[in-house]
Amino acid sequence: MAQCTSNVGTDDACHTLRRVRQLILSDAGINVGGVQITARIIRLHLQESGFNNGVINSLLDTSDRQNTIAALSLLATLQALSDPAPGSTHIFCVIHEALRTLGGLGTTNPA
Repeated sequence: MAQCTSNVGTDDACHTLRRVRQLILSDAGINVGGVQITARIIRLHLQESGFNNGVINSLLDTSDRQNTIAALSLLATLQALSDPAPGSTHIFCVIHEALRTLGGLGTTNPA
């Protein structure tokens, strides 16, 4: 994605990405295809996918709400989640797929 500069279209896209990240990390979370996604759920799925707590804490850090790179990193990580482990519950798999779908927002080209 292009840098956020004075280009109106790019600034709008960057603002949208940051806003999506804020929604994801809010207490209420964000609804994706009928699945309510919260930071707690993301943390669980990242842990199950083998991410260490340092990486997870960095991705879910709410201290910098205007960080476009953090927003893109979170979305890219969600989109690249590995398949759920064999024997995972149906609901776990449904949530996992919703997380991947949400992650796909980071690859959408607004231009």
